[in-house]
Amino acid sequence: MQNQVIPIPMACTALPLNFLWISAAGTGEKVNIDWKVSNETGMLEYIIERSADGVAFTPIGTLMYRTYSNLVNDYRFADLTPMVNGTAYYRIRAVDVEGRVSYSSVVTLKLSAEAGAVYISPNPATSSAMLNFVSPGGGSLDVLLLDMSGAVRWKQHYTLAAGANALPIEGLESLHTGMYIVQYNDGSGPKNTRLLIQH
Repeated sequence: MQNQVIPIPMACTALPLNFLWISAAGTGEKVNIDWKVSNETGMLEYIIERSADGVAFTPIGTLMYRTYSNLVNDYRFADLTPMVNGTAYYRIRAVDVEGRVSYSSVVTLKLSAEAGAVYISPNPATSSAMLNFVSPGGGSLDVLLLDMSGAVRWKQHYTLAAGANALPIEGLESLHTGMYIVQYNDGSGPKNTRLLIQH
């Protein structure tokens, strides 16, 4: 797994807030977006946005402004369903109590994974998780969720596209808290990984 952070010069802001820097780094399971700000006068919240093309951004989470006595403050948000085998663009949208908006600069992160690589996020999970599977040429994938006694508690058949696939594992709220085995088979033989369910 490789990642690359490419900072872009900070954009001008209409708010008193100053974005000092922003970065994104991680793996196929989690990406941490960190930023540092100063002069948080009248701030309300920070909205973390992600894009696949650097043009159309979608919110993936929100952090409320926390009152600090420091002049400079640090924030971190974890993207638990990152894009694999593609470039992700991240930025922070700052909103003050009057509804005014300011944007950080955009940082890019490229995560690459070998064919057959599997990542499950979030892990631990509560009601659902995403199985990220890298397929060399499409096909299908059978997924079983087994408890520690080997009993099948959930199963699904997926059609794969070549490259990275994000496959939902849903209905976990009906299962007991504990460790489960995720067994997956793309035709090359079954392989296992683990998923912790917590309620």
